[in-house]
Amino acid sequence: MTVAQFSHSVGEALSEPQNPEDSGCFYLESKRFNGVSFMFEDGKLRRIDVRTDKISTQDGIRIGTTVAAVKRRYGRRLSDEPHHYSGPEDRYLTVALAGDIAVRFETRDAKVDNFYIGNKAQVQYVEGCL
Repeated sequence: MTVAQFSHSVGEALSEPQNPEDSGCFYLESKRFNGVSFMFEDGKLRRIDVRTDKISTQDGIRIGTTVAAVKRRYGRRLSDEPHHYSGPEDRYLTVALAGDIAVRFETRDAKVDNFYIGNKAQVQYVEGCL
């Protein structure tokens, strides 16, 4: 989905950054989805970042869900890696979904702290659009 298509779908006038240096990868936010950011790379929607407990995955995982519950839900399909910036108990829990789509749960204090879903390559980005 392009920025124009996304803008039309949410019913808001949203556009790419004015500075060409920022247009390779950037986030947009819609008033319709508080606590959600939409990552665009190379002009296409590539990832959706969720920072609100009001939204869950199709499997019912949301911010505040325990790591144990995530592991029970996804079992062996789950990739478990240490978080790059916080303590050893904090994790990146990643699940490959259909096709080239994945979801990654960042955890803190044994609970989901935020999550993002999108293309597998962009879900691996630890620092968003850096």
